Amino acid sequence: RVLELTQWVHPGDVAVTLTPEGSVKYIYQVQGWWHIPWDAEAPDIGPLGIEVSYDKTSLAVNDMIEVTATVTSNLDTNTGMVIVDLPIPPGFSLLSDKLQPMVASGELAKIEATGVQLILYVNDIPPGATMSFVYDLVALYPLEVSSGEAEVYQYYSPESRAQSEPVQIEVE
Repeated sequence: RVLELTQWVHPGDVAVTLTPEGSVKYIYQVQGWWHIPWDAEAPDIGPLGIEVSYDKTSLAVNDMIEVTATVTSNLDTNTGMVIVDLPIPPGFSLLSDKLQPMVASGELAKIEATGVQLILYVNDIPPGATMSFVYDLVALYPLEVSSGEAEVYQYYSPESRAQSEPVQIEVE
């Protein structure tokens, strides 16, 4: 049985108490979820930066969006392996063929796609350099969705991350 407890939720701590009656033992699960809006404050400049742009944010079902992710190294040395975690918004399908030449040339060690993200393994970014990665998304359903944020970090220093601001996309 599912119980919706939204009417009792409020800011701060919320306690849930379950009291079984009789000699029956209950198995239960309590779930909660929330949305944290993007913080509009500009992030501090870290060792890496990332920006993601979409060639359009309003389109029809079966239309394609070209996505460009630009990663900048703010380091004085080579980065070593860098992980670029790019969003695949809900209701979209990935076309990664534009990235294949970067794999063939060795700029990318590997491309890994899940249903919700595209992970790029960048072999190295020289000091102060910028690299761009272009891929396409195909809209599958009519919806309004947030793209999700992209993230970049050095493979051996994952605690130092940079994120891009999500973008609202509308499919009619």
